Amino acid sequence: MKNVRLIIGIVSFILFFIILFQSCAAGVVNSVTASSDAGGSAGLIVAFMVVIAGIIAIVCRKNATGSIVAGVVYGLSGLIGVANSDVYKDLSIWGGLFIIFAIFYIFSGIKQKKSDKANL
Repeated sequence: MKNVRLIIGIVSFILFFIILFQSCAAGVVNSVTASSDAGGSAGLIVAFMVVIAGIIAIVCRKNATGSIVAGVVYGLSGLIGVANSDVYKDLSIWGGLFIIFAIFYIFSGIKQKKSDKANL
């Protein structure tokens, strides 16, 4: 589980740059077309929340509480992504992926917390 947490944390850094680029492009298109959609701005928020969750995931991969915190941040970024994917449809895909990451991190943190208590 700890290796998977590390891998997801590293993948989060790669996804950060992809989402950042896509969100900047969506923001420019929204500005040029005078659209009132906030998908580009929401994408930037999602990107930065993902990199924060990735940092927490890498640093605290051996800690159950850190895993749960990373899961909560992934979950919030996923909800923001899904909620603001009106025009920028890729944001719903990223949001769904981060909700899956959140579920994994929260369940693995709870499982690790239970096993830590059993080992005491």
